[in-house]
Amino acid sequence: MYSNDTTEALSFDGLARHARRAARVAVDARWARAWTAACVVLGLCLMSPAIGTGLVADDFLHALMLRDDAGVRGLAHQPLDLFRFADGHPPRALELMNEGVFPWWANREAKLAFFRPLASLSHWLDYRLWPDRPALMHLHSLAWFGLTIALVAALYRRLGAARNGLSLATLLFAIDDAHAPLVGWIANRNALIALCLALPALLVHDRWRRDGWSYGAWLGPLLFGLGLCAGETAVGVLPYLLAYAICLDHSRWWARFGALAPYLLVALAWKACCVVLGYGVAGSGLYVDPLAHPLAFLGAACERLPVLGLALVGAPFADLWELYPLLSPWLRVSVLLAALIVLGAFGNALRPLMAKSARLHFWAVGAALSLLPMCATFPHDRLLLGPGIGAMVLVAALIRAGWARRAELAPALGMAVLVAVHLILAPVLAPVRAAGVGRFTELLRASDETLPAGPDVRAQTLVLMNPPLDPFAAYLPVYRQVLGQPRPRQQLWLATGVSDVEVQTLDAHSIAVRQQGGFVSTSMQRMLRSVEPGMERDPGVHLDGVDIFVTERTRDHRPLEIVVRFERELRDPSLSWQRWMRTGYAPFELPAPGHAVLLPRAALGALLFSS
Repeated sequence: MYSNDTTEALSFDGLARHARRAARVAVDARWARAWTAACVVLGLCLMSPAIGTGLVADDFLHALMLRDDAGVRGLAHQPLDLFRFADGHPPRALELMNEGVFPWWANREAKLAFFRPLASLSHWLDYRLWPDRPALMHLHSLAWFGLTIALVAALYRRLGAARNGLSLATLLFAIDDAHAPLVGWIANRNALIALCLALPALLVHDRWRRDGWSYGAWLGPLLFGLGLCAGETAVGVLPYLLAYAICLDHSRWWARFGALAPYLLVALAWKACCVVLGYGVAGSGLYVDPLAHPLAFLGAACERLPVLGLALVGAPFADLWELYPLLSPWLRVSVLLAALIVLGAFGNALRPLMAKSARLHFWAVGAALSLLPMCATFPHDRLLLGPGIGAMVLVAALIRAGWARRAELAPALGMAVLVAVHLILAPVLAPVRAAGVGRFTELLRASDETLPAGPDVRAQTLVLMNPPLDPFAAYLPVYRQVLGQPRPRQQLWLATGVSDVEVQTLDAHSIAVRQQGGFVSTSMQRMLRSVEPGMERDPGVHLDGVDIFVTERTRDHRPLEIVVRFERELRDPSLSWQRWMRTGYAPFELPAPGHAVLLPRAALGALLFSS
């Protein structure tokens, strides 16, 4: 038996060890809070140039939809349903075609409607509290971004991605320039709100499974459901829950996967509500519903997944993917090949690290799986918010491993590249990209200033022959209505400047328009029209005072040539003909009957990169 002196000594040593351990925990907690606060402040500072970007693109639509009278036919007052852009109702689609918001080739039954009532509520509050101050709306979005960083930091600490309360991954996430397009665009706030509401589900799920906190069994699915009510970005939390069951949950297989059943039920209930209430996507060539069209989604994912993965761990921006075919036919092939090489090298470098760490496995599986739902739409950096949570842990692990083996060429070189991209280039690009979101509004304003604008325009039909890209026609009536500027009685756009357009005058009332390569040939043209069986049965469209007939088609049944017949004579002064000329519109002189004129494709480089 121990003597009393020995027992007292052991007791004293135990208490001392316990006190030292408690002190270390307290110090780590203080450092963790300070580090998180520093990362939040740094992230907000880098994104702060977004405050001056004003309203952009869909923000103008929201501004009208929050008014009692939108002033644009086809747009209704729907303050808690701001993301129903196309509802599949043909009469409303025809109204939007007459206004010039939709092109004539849009599928009149196309649906782009997203269930985001909580996000809509946040915009309604903006316009109730500070309707004429976009800067305060941007501050509102920045607050959600700051909360996102704090929640991600808490998740890193909870799931072992922080050392001594500090996390390189938190810093990498906070300064990632991929978040700039999302934070800088008010209409994208839905993704921030959705993630802020759904991400705590992962925290409480871990507390339930690891610590036996029973409230987490129902609180996690509840939080996940709230996130889904803000936006479908919340779906990206499900892959991390699945990765948790695979990599971190050590209970029996039926228990670990059974714990996910409430989340699946919530997701199914959400999807059922979307279907019943008329939400979803249909008839679009850019958006693919994975459940309704699984094979089409699989095909899209094979293309989009590597592009998103490349943007996640390196460069270039995923935003550029849809522009590549308009700049060079080889760009997409080159970038896709680069994506496969870079991602292969990234995975190969991670393999020995993951062999030693189940937690690193969790982050890798979660990041990879969370990219899949993002493939339902066209690649864009704003889709990388959720996948970036896991990816930044992987990048941080490779940087630490490269530093530990800096004497070896391959690890040192890999570390140097990652440091250059994520710790040097990213914080430089973040404020530039945040401010650059407003670039579209600047270009739209500049092009609008080249169009007729006086009070007389209210009695005119504005005919745009070849806007360079769809947004340079679709947003013009919305832009003018928000700013209270005179709008034409009707706006039509007959083609786009992505390729040469031939215009021939047939008679006093009709012209033929031929788009080289056919209409619905580019991604933007397919926003509201997919290339699908049945297109050949769509002869055209009847609008106010004008009929558009498809007279010739491509081999895949897309329109190649159309005849546009006006009730009025083509020379009627109420018809204002406009063509695109390098960086703006200019009056278009119709050729004499029986003659044709060629409008060359728009110089997109001159437009997008003009000062």
